Amino acid sequence: MNYRIEEFDPKLASDDFWNTYFLFTEKLSKEQNPDDPLPNRERVIKNQVTDFTDFHVTRWLAYTEDDKIIGWAGGGFPTEEINWC
Repeated sequence: MNYRIEEFDPKLASDDFWNTYFLFTEKLSKEQNPDDPLPNRERVIKNQVTDFTDFHVTRWLAYTEDDKIIGWAGGGFPTEEINWC
């Protein structure tokens, strides 16, 4: 299978993008927790576009050749040195 990985900036996402994103994430949610309600879409978008004040966050999506989302990943690190102890 050929695929590509792209960085995802939720603040730049279109309505069409969100529909594609939710097709993928809601399918995963139902597979993992079939008896639970799906997450609220508006809340998910709000959480995605809200900045973390002390962290740099990056998100990536994996796509098939025909632009179907098949995976996601994210990571973050503190913007300043934090004493974790």
